[in-house]
Amino acid sequence: MKGLVSNSSVEYTSETIEYNGKKFKIRAENGNSFSYLEIELYTPNGLSSIACAHDIPNYQKVNYIWDDARRIRVSKENIKAAENYIKKIF
Repeated sequence: MKGLVSNSSVEYTSETIEYNGKKFKIRAENGNSFSYLEIELYTPNGLSSIACAHDIPNYQKVNYIWDDARRIRVSKENIKAAENYIKKIF
């Protein structure tokens, strides 16, 4: 698994990776009343969603009342959980 691009902030963490010749974008977003995790596959026609938080084992909901460091840490852990999911599926 090769990391191509990554970005991290309190409300949005993302990573674009290449695995087995395919490119994936993983997004972890959180805010006042939401916490999302999404895996998308790059296709010739754009991004195609392949999994969400409910599909990914070990996903942890990020709570907006946590301090910034904890929110970023858990979002990065969710990105790793998504990478493990990709390894198992592809």
